[in-house]
Amino acid sequence: NLLGVWLDPGARFEPVWRHRWKEAVIHWMSRGKQLCRRQVPLRSRMLRWMSTIAKTLLWGAGCWSLKFHEICALNSFQFRCFRSMSGRNIRPGETTGEFIRRVTHWVKEKMTLWDIEPVGTNAIRLHHTWAGHVARLDESHFLHPLLRHVSRCANGRRACWGRPREWNWRLDEFHSNGWCALALDRNLWKILGDSFIKGRLWEMDL
Repeated sequence: NLLGVWLDPGARFEPVWRHRWKEAVIHWMSRGKQLCRRQVPLRSRMLRWMSTIAKTLLWGAGCWSLKFHEICALNSFQFRCFRSMSGRNIRPGETTGEFIRRVTHWVKEKMTLWDIEPVGTNAIRLHHTWAGHVARLDESHFLHPLLRHVSRCANGRRACWGRPREWNWRLDEFHSNGWCALALDRNLWKILGDSFIKGRLWEMDL
C-alpha cells in the first residue's frame, strides 16, 4: 500500500481492479434502496453516490493504466446506478434498448447541469495526479523503477493484447518522455492534467 494505491507484487493492477469492482457492487447493493428514495432530491443522491460508492470503486485508481473499454465499464456502472436512482419508467411500446438510451441521455444532461464528473474521467485524473506525486519523490525512492513496469498476465508473459500495458505509457505519449520534469511544478502539472483528460476523452470519442 503506497501513497494511497495498492500494487500487486508483479506490478499488475488487475487484481485490485477486480477487487474494487466487487466492493463497489456490494456497496451499491447495501445502499441502493437508500439512494433510490425519491423523497430526497436526485442531485443530493447523486452527490451521495459520488462520495460513497465512487470512492469505493476508485480507491487506488492512481496506479490504473486504463484502456478504452475499462473506462467505458466504469462509466456504464455509474450510469446504471443513476438510471435506477432516477425513478424513470419504461414507456408503452418502448424497447429496453430505447429506454436505456433515453434515460442515460437524461442522466448525462443532469450530470452536466450539476457538474458531476463521470467516474471514468475521475480515474484518468487520479492517474495523472498520482503520477505527479511519484515524479516528485526522490529519485532513489524504490517506486521509480517499480512503476516503469510492463504489465504481465498470470502466466508471466507480457500483456495479452496489443502493446505492453506500461503504467506510464499514456503519460509518455501525451507529455513525451520528459513528463517527470514537468511534474516538478505542481501548478503546471495541474494545468496539464486538464489537457491530459481532454486528450484521452477526445481519443476515445466519449
